[in-house]
Amino acid sequence: MRFKLHTLIVALLAVSMLVVVPVGAEESASSSIKTTEVSFTVQNVNRSKLACPSDGGTYRVVGTLVMPAEVPKSVTLWIHNSIGDRNTFMVPIRNYHFANEMAKLGHAGLYIDQLGYGKSDKPANGHLVCPGSEATVMYQVMEHLRSGDYEGDAHPAFEKVAVGGFSIGAWQTELIGVSFPNVDGIIPIGGMSAFVSSEAPPDVVNSMSRECSTGSYFHFATAEKRNYWAIHEPNVDEDVKEWWTKNSYGSDPCGIWEWIMASTATVDAVGPTANPDLRVLVVLGDKDRILPPPNGHIQVARFFNSHDVSLLTMPDTGHAVMLERNAPMFRQQLHLWMVQRGL
Repeated sequence: MRFKLHTLIVALLAVSMLVVVPVGAEESASSSIKTTEVSFTVQNVNRSKLACPSDGGTYRVVGTLVMPAEVPKSVTLWIHNSIGDRNTFMVPIRNYHFANEMAKLGHAGLYIDQLGYGKSDKPANGHLVCPGSEATVMYQVMEHLRSGDYEGDAHPAFEKVAVGGFSIGAWQTELIGVSFPNVDGIIPIGGMSAFVSSEAPPDVVNSMSRECSTGSYFHFATAEKRNYWAIHEPNVDEDVKEWWTKNSYGSDPCGIWEWIMASTATVDAVGPTANPDLRVLVVLGDKDRILPPPNGHIQVARFFNSHDVSLLTMPDTGHAVMLERNAPMFRQQLHLWMVQRGL
């Protein structure tokens, strides 16, 4: 068996995490960040391992490319969560702007609005935007990043393209990893397995069932968003919760949720035959009430054919790893993992 699991548990040792930053270095790093709005022409087709319906239409998806001054050879496509958009990675409060903080560490990232979300095109029939077609759309974006064939004031081509995602975006990340050949690494954060806690918000589930029975998109009310934060993210600062609640896009294509459990079953089935060279970093919080232990080990077991699988468990952290108070430690561990693999 070629499977090799690296388990990383970050200890809360302030001395070991101490980093001395020279005076003026923070301002210099911020001023050297390049931010470019970009767009991609994609087809809503499904070439993934999950059989689910799509409309075959041509659409435009948009995102923000955030890079250090010297453009690196690699980039990571970051896929947002349900009830969100790329703003999940771009919260402009203190050090919670994940995109800028990763650029300061030398990493390029594309923070995308998925098809049907944010400022990207919204197909008329949301039942025909399913996890398989969304994964295929995101893989098309990855291939455009390799070729430089996309629109924007800057549209560099990258030698290596990895993909990371949060929550529902982590499901897409794993489906991409097991479905397509040219993926340099996957980073599912707060991803889901078949083992999902019964503490998943009932108001959200009820809202989805009600709206998708009569329409093709369902919407999250502000009260539902605040209830989510109150129950599941006690380690997130109040101003971060409030900003995200006000600035995140609040609807999902119904097809995503109608097929999402089939998506995780597909990853369970085909993951063991995935590319053995696929690099995998599974990230979870040890206080994640939606996806409590043993979700991390269930997820990494999907990729036992790979010889580079790591599990990063963040202490005193819930579901939204990038937005919690331990976010700087998470980014440092992520940075080290990526550097070691040339990502």
